[in-house]
Amino acid sequence: MDLRENGHVLYYTLSDPWSIAELQTLYGKNTAIRDQSKHQVHVIANVIGVRKLPQGILRARSYSPDAHHPTAGYVILVGAHAFFQSIMEMAGKLMRSDKIRIVSTEEEAWTIIRKAIQEETIASSHT
Repeated sequence: MDLRENGHVLYYTLSDPWSIAELQTLYGKNTAIRDQSKHQVHVIANVIGVRKLPQGILRARSYSPDAHHPTAGYVILVGAHAFFQSIMEMAGKLMRSDKIRIVSTEEEAWTIIRKAIQEETIASSHT
């Protein structure tokens, strides 16, 4: 997990084999970053190397700072294979969130994120 774009983006790279426990070890650092932030923090997760999903992946949505922290912004998955994509779409529906996006390339992800950051910056300058 890396912090990018002047603190606006947490960038993850996931590849097999991985576990929910490994992801959870990052949640403390993730939350600390978010607690210090005065703006939304978005996520880009490169999941091109993921073919198998760990057990309990849907439960992770209930405690992930990427979904529930007050600074939570977009979560964009890059390169999700069909099964992973369908699971994440289901998670988005369960969370009633339109902030989960699945794209094919990092270029698409960065375009979405940079537009969101720009819109947030404009909105905050008017308040």
